[in-house]
Amino acid sequence: MAQIVEENSDTLQLQPQTTTGFMENFARVMNDENDAGLSSAAAYYAARNGTEPFEEPVPEDELPLGITPTIHMSGFYLATLERTGIESFEDLSGSDFAYLHRGSATNPINEYVFEEGGLDGEINTEYLGFTDQRSALLEDRIDAWQPLLFDQYYHNGAHVEVYEQEGDFVHIPIPDDVIDATMDRVTGGWDYLEVDADTVDDITINNGPLDYFFTPSQLYVGQDMDEDVVYELTEILVEQQDALTDGNRIFHTYGWGDAPEESPIDERYEFLGIENDHLHPAAIDYYEDAGIEYPQ
Repeated sequence: MAQIVEENSDTLQLQPQTTTGFMENFARVMNDENDAGLSSAAAYYAARNGTEPFEEPVPEDELPLGITPTIHMSGFYLATLERTGIESFEDLSGSDFAYLHRGSATNPINEYVFEEGGLDGEINTEYLGFTDQRSALLEDRIDAWQPLLFDQYYHNGAHVEVYEQEGDFVHIPIPDDVIDATMDRVTGGWDYLEVDADTVDDITINNGPLDYFFTPSQLYVGQDMDEDVVYELTEILVEQQDALTDGNRIFHTYGWGDAPEESPIDERYEFLGIENDHLHPAAIDYYEDAGIEYPQ
């Protein structure tokens, strides 16, 4: 993203930083430590509603605002390996479960799912990065985990080796009422999608279809950022969207553009989960000038 901006602007330059994840990125922008940051809509709603890791609601005039459509989309679901014997959500009681690394926006979602499903305090949890999750699975140190699935054809590669070595993985269905309650807490209540998939990257789902819900992410900026800068940055990122994503995968599936022939999702989910009050006024100016629809 930084390279694309620099190549397409005579005035703007982004300086990338390494952080612990989307929650830290959001907090850095909110606390004026960074001008912009890629983060999850889950962080926005957590801050606005005062849910973990935020101790109280953040005033709306202090919240960072999005400027892009969904750049990155994480599909949330739970999985295990067949040898564990875990087949249902209730079977997770007493299990060893791996969260992602600290700072990931999916960790609060895990907590909400377990709380709403009556498993709060019933599961042994630890924080592991993608590579550490893979090792833990191979060494039987964890029973289940929350992988990242971006769409039916793109799966986090860190886990593919485990599936190939250890056999089919088992998708753990989350009860509908638990999903609904979690969505209300995390996202403001947008719907989740069910993907009718028997395989993911040629890995068999032996109790599909795989159902999961999304936590969309976008680039956030502070509300006091110069509006001309926001306008130009938005314009560059939208017009250079092909270079930002894998074959325009995220944009064409969850934003706009032509879908590839192999995509299973025919409908466009424009600005999924991103509300009008989520967008910076200068970004809205760009979308209106460009004739791009956004939620009213």
